[in-house]
Amino acid sequence: MLRRPTIVTAPRRRQSLSVQGAEGSASIAGDDRRSSCGFTLVELIAVIATIAILVALAIPTWSRVRHSLDVQGTVNSLRALGQAISLYSVEHGEHLPGPLWTGNFAYYSERDDRMIGYHLWPYLELPEPTQQNYEAEILTNPAYLRMRTSDTAQVYVFTDRLQKEGLPFVWHPWGRRD
Repeated sequence: MLRRPTIVTAPRRRQSLSVQGAEGSASIAGDDRRSSCGFTLVELIAVIATIAILVALAIPTWSRVRHSLDVQGTVNSLRALGQAISLYSVEHGEHLPGPLWTGNFAYYSERDDRMIGYHLWPYLELPEPTQQNYEAEILTNPAYLRMRTSDTAQVYVFTDRLQKEGLPFVWHPWGRRD
């Protein structure tokens, strides 16, 4: 009586095929060229595509966060400067600090009394001016610091003349050097 052949398989790494039949048994061994560990090309491409999509979604979020941090840093610096100018004007007979250069830098020293830091250092809790330049972080605009091309570029710009329409005089809010 003839028996039907049955197929018995071995583990995946090395595949061998055994056939049992009426004539006896035979074994055919073959190499499985695929390794059971690692990724297939399709899986690798899917992972790379997923990562690329996540990065593409995150980049605009990072730029929005950076922008909001810059805005908040600038607002905090300007608020502190406004409070320091207000305190200065109260102590100096309602006069603003000055005279000042139209363009101011983030540093100050006792060599140049036309810098805002020279007048406001006690109100901003900064060190007393000396012969050396001292750069005050509070006098800087965070966004501008990142974008400026030179370390000696101006940070804040003040207008040195104000004139109301219809009035014959020019007002110098930051003082006037006579």
